[in-house]
Amino acid sequence: MHTLLLYINIIVLTIGLTFLLLLAQLPAVKKLNYLSGRYWNKKYLQSNAMVLSVTPTGRYINMKYQVTIQVQVMPDKGKNFVVEIRSLYSMNDLKAIQTGSYVRVKYNPANTKDAFLI
Repeated sequence: MHTLLLYINIIVLTIGLTFLLLLAQLPAVKKLNYLSGRYWNKKYLQSNAMVLSVTPTGRYINMKYQVTIQVQVMPDKGKNFVVEIRSLYSMNDLKAIQTGSYVRVKYNPANTKDAFLI
């Protein structure tokens, strides 16, 4: 009888731990969907933008420089707006991103501060 109760307790604990581990993985799945592009494609719009300034932050991570790029976004509909984009770029990428040059960006129309280069 004690052996049966012990086995039942072990099975219940195993199922409970498995459930908790699966529950802990949900944020990782959401992040994976976010990074895979499904998130970006649903609510972001593409537009041309003119680079106003490129300012290095002084950080260097995995052979890439972190810079703050200030761009003036020119959407098809609505007024132009200025946004700062901070990200990591290789030296070759930074050669193409010069003040006065034009780049493509994706931005969130509900929150225009939320943008990135494409």
